[in-house]
Amino acid sequence: MPQYQVEKVERKEAPVLSTSSNLSQALQYQRGQKKIFEDFQLVKKIGQGAISKVYHSRHQYTGINYAIKSIRKDRIILNEMFDCAWYEKQIMESLNHPFLMKLEGFFNEQAHIYFLMPYYPLGNLRQQLKYNGNFPEQVVRLMAAQMILAISHLHERGIVYRDLKPENILVGNDGYLVLADFGVSVPQKPGEMLHDIVGTHDYMAPELIKRVPYSYEVDWWALGILIYELLVSVTPFESRSLEITSTNIVSSKLKWPVQYHGQPFRLSETAKDLIRSLLKKDLQSRLGTKNGGQEILQHEFFRGIDKNRLLKRELLVEWMPMRAQEYEQQDIDLGESIVGNREQLLIHQYRQQFSYFSK
Repeated sequence: MPQYQVEKVERKEAPVLSTSSNLSQALQYQRGQKKIFEDFQLVKKIGQGAISKVYHSRHQYTGINYAIKSIRKDRIILNEMFDCAWYEKQIMESLNHPFLMKLEGFFNEQAHIYFLMPYYPLGNLRQQLKYNGNFPEQVVRLMAAQMILAISHLHERGIVYRDLKPENILVGNDGYLVLADFGVSVPQKPGEMLHDIVGTHDYMAPELIKRVPYSYEVDWWALGILIYELLVSVTPFESRSLEITSTNIVSSKLKWPVQYHGQPFRLSETAKDLIRSLLKKDLQSRLGTKNGGQEILQHEFFRGIDKNRLLKRELLVEWMPMRAQEYEQQDIDLGESIVGNREQLLIHQYRQQFSYFSK
């Protein structure tokens, strides 16, 4: 097991938030038909999903750090995830918002597709939650406000995010946040409802558990779960089995802790009211259903937050993110898995579908 040393990080601007011009300079080098890894050197694997891997990488000519998400084409085919991969690319290419991850480059290679993104060395909010245990209300209110603005921007563009959780929220050196990973996000046509069941179980809204048509409101439910977790360090309906968790989400009442690590613990009534309002099981009475993020930001919990200054990242975040420094070690899982002949033949049969990713 790796050993960790937790240290505070110097407060400064978030890392690599605006790299398009640098990327343009980097890609002026003659790539021809070279594979992506001849231009971008892998440093370390930093994440893995069901069909993808995420690497910390460095451009060998400019020295700029990036994150690269790699997805094998045969797994896209076998899992019938063409739409998910296509939507993820289209959504990220269209985004320009301080609290949303933007795509810096895309590569359609023989056996993989690659998403090139800014690299956040401090990791995600789940890791920060692990270091801190929980966060005070004055910190959470600014974190939540950033996520409200991010999700509102997606909703205004007709996109339902569907997987809000600490793992998908990246942390800059300055303590500001960026929402990432649009792998299950989907555009929603006006007047239509969504039916597919996706997301992370502990954050799923009751309408998802009950498999009834749903819309943007599932993101506001997940926001309520997130706020509770950041304040308390656990999600409100979790249990040892998915079945019990599902039952709790659909029918159990919220419970508030009275102790934390043996010490008295109490949330403010304002924080409780916000969470209750977001976790209404009847979505018609759920906060955010009528007027979206603007309605939520008008809650007393967010009183005094200047939205315009927040968008400009001018407000003091009142917390210092932590970094786990791993002692030097060899990464034995660095590199792509081998794509066999059978998988290559399958990819070749779907070459026309993948050609659309380059347009």
